[in-house]
Amino acid sequence: MEKQPECLKQVAVADHIVLTKTDIAKDPVSAKDVQRLGERLKNINPSAIIQDRNDPRFSMARLFNTGQYNPSDRPDEVQTWLNAEAYHEHDHDAHEHHHHSHDHDHGDGYDVNRHGTDIQAYSFVIKDPISTLTFTTALELLIADKGENLLRVKGLVHLAEMPGRPAVIHGVQHVFHEPVWLDDWPEDDRQSKLVFITRNIPKKTIEAFFKSWQSIGSEEVKVA
Repeated sequence: MEKQPECLKQVAVADHIVLTKTDIAKDPVSAKDVQRLGERLKNINPSAIIQDRNDPRFSMARLFNTGQYNPSDRPDEVQTWLNAEAYHEHDHDAHEHHHHSHDHDHGDGYDVNRHGTDIQAYSFVIKDPISTLTFTTALELLIADKGENLLRVKGLVHLAEMPGRPAVIHGVQHVFHEPVWLDDWPEDDRQSKLVFITRNIPKKTIEAFFKSWQSIGSEEVKVA
């Protein structure tokens, strides 16, 4: 898979992944290979729904759910769609797998976190409300500068001008959907939560970028 960049990108932005021909993996070695593949796919894209075509529980209907949040869903379902916790569990910076890959070694040299690419999946929180101008400017500059390597971005954003109505954002590379405005927050925690799948962009770079812009926005509010 490492030799097919387009394949990796498709895995990174997918909402659903279907494993096929797993019925021929009958011996222990092949079965382990299938297990490893599933782990690698989940590591690249923690929130993707992975189904086995030969599993009796396989559901074709689930494949037709799009990746964009549906505003007709209940507000609390946005948390399921965002699934930020899954990215935190697979946070490459948190696990520091580049420096401690042996922690994930299965004993035969294979590391589920070292998938031979610079694709990373992570989430982070912006604790304070951020002005609309500051957030949109920061996001637009980030897209302009690194859009090719922003494989996927989604989030629930607390904009200062709309404290009671969070904005749901979603984009794949340079293409971003119009924000969806919720009527209320799905829970008491009103922090912005952003999820990124990137290529060659460390989490600390994105965090520092938004924090710097957030500080600018805070100064603007004080001046106003």
